[in-house]
Amino acid sequence: MGRRKTTSISKHNEQDYNLFRNHKSYDDGQNQFLAMLGECQRIIFNICLLYTDRQYDNMRDLYQEIVYNLWKAWPRYREECKESTWVYSIALKTAVQSCREKAKHPEVITIDESVLETLADEESNRCYDKLYRLIDSLDDDEKNLVFLYLDRHPLKEIATITGCSEDAVKKRISRLKIKLQKMKNLEK
Repeated sequence: MGRRKTTSISKHNEQDYNLFRNHKSYDDGQNQFLAMLGECQRIIFNICLLYTDRQYDNMRDLYQEIVYNLWKAWPRYREECKESTWVYSIALKTAVQSCREKAKHPEVITIDESVLETLADEESNRCYDKLYRLIDSLDDDEKNLVFLYLDRHPLKEIATITGCSEDAVKKRISRLKIKLQKMKNLEK
């Protein structure tokens, strides 16, 4: 019997594991990850709202996929940016990738009322519904900008997440406001 060959995938996983072990003690790392996840849960939930059909199962699946990707990337998080910025970046990439994969298999979209009931009141529901309907018609890059802007992130942070300059972000947000206003007026 010869030696057992390891694949590059298992070597990669072993490297990730060793990096995680060396970066932080496992228990501390796990506790820090869970604390970060608790603080950034709203970010992930909002991304799930934007990038799904708002069906509970689809939102839960995307949420789990995002958390899985965050956990995989956690050993390489070096605190060069805020945790929320890091979470946004990974969550948005995960959501966009998920949308691309699902676009290959189109399905009928319906809105799960139980998710919408979590919003404040009936008037807010109508406003949120209109807003999300308008946002749904934007392309992925535009959705990302609108989402980050609505979540009141500073322009510098939005620029970091999107990979654009601050000036480009300002101009794009300004154009998106005009575009959404026109879309809203056409709906009336």
